[in-house]
Amino acid sequence: MNSNSIIQNWIIELKGGAYVHTKIPKRFSRVWRKIFRIIPNVKGSIFEVGVGGGKHLIQFAVDGWEIYGVDCSSDVLERALSYISKVKILNGNEISVCDFMDFQINNKYDLVFHVGVVEHYRDNDERLNFVRKMFSIVKPNGYLISIVPINIQEKTPGVPEIDYTSDIMRGEFKKIGGKIIKIFPHNLKGIFAPLPIPIEKYSSTLVGILQKIST
Repeated sequence: MNSNSIIQNWIIELKGGAYVHTKIPKRFSRVWRKIFRIIPNVKGSIFEVGVGGGKHLIQFAVDGWEIYGVDCSSDVLERALSYISKVKILNGNEISVCDFMDFQINNKYDLVFHVGVVEHYRDNDERLNFVRKMFSIVKPNGYLISIVPINIQEKTPGVPEIDYTSDIMRGEFKKIGGKIIKIFPHNLKGIFAPLPIPIEKYSSTLVGILQKIST
């Protein structure tokens, strides 16, 4: 499945009532609190690839960041804009409908991230190009955050994904360059399993942090 097919299938997948959020978060979710124990929360500019319903960006809006992003679905993005506008008027911020791989981006951002997007690029070269483009819009000394589901039990039929591992992510990060800050599993499924255990095997999410070093 090539990039265009992925985008078209996502547009179909996201029609209707997908990603409808109403609750306004009072603080960052557990995964983001964990990330900000590793890197600084600079309250700068953030760009999300695959905004969805705005669940992740709204946390940054509440915290005072400048928020930017793209999504391929106009249906889901309309819901995201309505949701985010409850806590912050999008004055000077931009959220656009587009295919990220075809989108011309001239600015750089302190933090660029996605949640559950890159694993749908099952072709190794396309997936690497996706991550490389994300990294290209990171400011010097800024960060790329990749958050992917792992050990998936129920896959998305219309937009199938690969089974991600830390080895795959580390290999992609090394090809792109920059400094690998940390790759770690999150949300243990088998938290009470006997130790020692292969932690990644019992996790549902993998988080990767890559920094662009200033030269």
